[in-house]
Amino acid sequence: DADAFFVTSSVLTEVVPYDGSLPTLDTDAKTKLLWVDNVYYLAFSSSSADGIYDVYLTTSTDGSDESWSEPQEVFTGLWAPDDYGKGLFAFEYNSNDSYFGIASYTTGTSRIDFATSSDAFSWSATSTVADHLPTTQSNVRRIYLDFGTSDSYVALFYSNYDQGGMTSGSYEVATSTNGGSWSTSTIGTLNNGEQDFFAGGGISGSGASRVFRAAFFEDNLNDIIYSSSTDGGATWTSTTVAEELNTEGPAEFTINLAVDDNGIPGLVYHGRVNSSMPNVT
Repeated sequence: DADAFFVTSSVLTEVVPYDGSLPTLDTDAKTKLLWVDNVYYLAFSSSSADGIYDVYLTTSTDGSDESWSEPQEVFTGLWAPDDYGKGLFAFEYNSNDSYFGIASYTTGTSRIDFATSSDAFSWSATSTVADHLPTTQSNVRRIYLDFGTSDSYVALFYSNYDQGGMTSGSYEVATSTNGGSWSTSTIGTLNNGEQDFFAGGGISGSGASRVFRAAFFEDNLNDIIYSSSTDGGATWTSTTVAEELNTEGPAEFTINLAVDDNGIPGLVYHGRVNSSMPNVT
């Protein structure tokens, strides 16, 4: 019989502490920075496999070099191809109920998932926001998350094409008072066969005074439409903010909709003034 030997050693593998630096991200990685209770929370997407992305989070109390925590994986299985932004997700803080929320398209499925956390590191089980979405049309995977500031209310804005391709579709908003059960309403119709997509969404006010606000492209990225609702998303009033933008290339992806504390909406977007130079408006 062979002899068995047991060997011990007092030499331990050295654990190198994290140096506190910000990670180097891929070009066009999705990022979101929040400032909550005197702490910076930086969420970013990073690829874990071909066409699949995860969300990581790092924090800092002052944002300086070498002050950031080691990034931790907080949400897995995002789906978005390189040419429309890597790992599209929405990450926001609910100041009324004191929790973080995150939402994203789930890889290989037709649904958007939503999860919550009190510290942005330990997350709840996901709930399904919508499960009727396209699995093939990548340009519609843009989502915008917002919370009520004085009541328990969640709104998630997204766009939806049919499963057969870009022949019909709609801009939609899903709402919830608990983050678990959701109701959906339609904001507007996507133009058939064009590359239009959602440009932003948000809410202001509470209860009967709540206002939904959304912006999206029409006419193959040439026009920007602003739409609002004061009846919970049942009906919408729309107006053309800009038209004949001749937007192309990366310029259209810089559009941003924001609503201030007084409920006043604002839009920042690119419009080409010639063939090579975009104009910021």
